[in-house]
Amino acid sequence: MPIDQPTQLKIIIALQRDEEAGPLGHELECLGHRVTSCRDLGEATRWLRDWRPDLVVTEEGLGRKQPDVGLRLAEYCRATDDHVNGWPGTRTLMFIPIPDWERFKRAQKTGAHVIVKGANFDSTIRYIQTIADDLITDRIIGPVLTGMHKFEGDAPHTKCENCEWIGATVSYCNSHVDLQGLTPVRIALLNALLFRRRGQSPSAIADICLESHFIKRILQKHVVRESAIKMEVTRLRRHFDDELHALGAPYTGKHFLPYLSHGAGIYCLSGNRRLVHIPVADSWYEADTII
Repeated sequence: MPIDQPTQLKIIIALQRDEEAGPLGHELECLGHRVTSCRDLGEATRWLRDWRPDLVVTEEGLGRKQPDVGLRLAEYCRATDDHVNGWPGTRTLMFIPIPDWERFKRAQKTGAHVIVKGANFDSTIRYIQTIADDLITDRIIGPVLTGMHKFEGDAPHTKCENCEWIGATVSYCNSHVDLQGLTPVRIALLNALLFRRRGQSPSAIADICLESHFIKRILQKHVVRESAIKMEVTRLRRHFDDELHALGAPYTGKHFLPYLSHGAGIYCLSGNRRLVHIPVADSWYEADTII
């Protein structure tokens, strides 16, 4: 009988051998998780797109005809992370057959957590339960980032052309604090990240800042340069650090702006965050605005 736990994960198992995938899936289901198995990249990516799982368990390849499928799947998970409303994207747990340093580095570059395959799946189960504990902490009691727009008219424009920036707050438990000292460039960067659910490259962020009338009004004569985005992300993360510290929250700025893994160049917000639109002379409501 499954254990009654509030941290049920959605897990895809993509392993070469059914005699390994079957017992691992059964053990995870007994722990209360929802599990599906697949054997090729096409099927796995369809599940990723439609099901938005919390975790993919895979290995480097799925047989001689698919020698690098696990590596490609891990890269796809990292590229399609959707850090919205507390969902931190799909993590990858990857097996390598032997403790080989080059294979370990190659697997780690995909953003996966790497484990040497053992005689049983004890270490796998421990890692998955750790993920479950982290998720329930962030989903229920983690800090919340709120961006606020004021708009004129009956509803905000789909591209926020009738909106004005009010500010942003960070809340934790029953306390909240305004995000202080943001420059126009950092306000523009924060909005570019709030607008999009997917991760974005520096060039994509710079393009949004050039194309969005809302962001151009914030920037006035300032420019968001692609070459400066990494530095501005670091500074924005420090703002989060300061406000979380002021709240006494046991989190740092990387909760909202994770550090990029080696070789990655995609930025996005994580954790609980929302964009709130407030009518000029009416009550407020929430909306996810996509530009």
